[in-house]
Amino acid sequence: MHSEELCNDMSSTNVTESSALKKLLEKIESINNAEYEGSESMIEIKKNDDIIAAIENFYLPNNRDELVELAIFIKQQSEKDTSFKGSLDGYEIAIVKAYRVKYKELREKLRMLFPGDQQIIGIIGAEEPAPKKKKGFFSKLFG
Repeated sequence: MHSEELCNDMSSTNVTESSALKKLLEKIESINNAEYEGSESMIEIKKNDDIIAAIENFYLPNNRDELVELAIFIKQQSEKDTSFKGSLDGYEIAIVKAYRVKYKELREKLRMLFPGDQQIIGIIGAEEPAPKKKKGFFSKLFG
């Protein structure tokens, strides 16, 4: 999604006055509204790099309500289709991947701070099973 589409996506989100989500959205909006120098394509690259950095470096608060609000928004952003058949370009995919990394961090924090909270489990899901360890070539041959 290009910068303008991200702003439209964010404007439909209902956020409280002093929430962490509002801070993240304001940061992204300020990047989109900032004056950059260079060609149009270089400006777009710089803005997208700054948006990715803002997402990756965004501090997650400890407040339950703010974390839940962030989880709902970031989950929505991280679930966008990044497959080859999807309609996203390279930077849009990179932004979605940054949201996925932040969502994983957010899920871990929610599980740590609020274990067993049913509302949170309803939003982020139950604990994911540990990935199966891949067997190496020799393990497959010799058991």
